[in-house]
Amino acid sequence: MIKEPTRWMWGWTWVRTWAADLRFGLRMMRRTPAMSAASILMLAGGMALNITVLCWLRAVTGKTLRGAREPQHLVEVLPS
Repeated sequence: MIKEPTRWMWGWTWVRTWAADLRFGLRMMRRTPAMSAASILMLAGGMALNITVLCWLRAVTGKTLRGAREPQHLVEVLPS
C-alpha cells in the first residue's frame, strides 16, 4: 500500500513515464506532419517575436547588463 507511492517518489519511474510521453508525442507528430510543422513554425515565430520585442525594449530603455563591473568595456560581436 505505501510501497507504490514511495517507489514513485524515490524511484526512476518518472524517467520511464517521461520517455513514454516523449515516444507518444513523436508518434503523434509523425502521424500528422502538417499539423506538426504548423505548430513548430508557430512556436518558433512566437519565440522570435518575443525575443525581438524584449531586445527592442532593452535598447529603448537603455538598460545595461546587470553584474557587469565596467559596462563601457563590453563588446558586442555581430556576424558579418
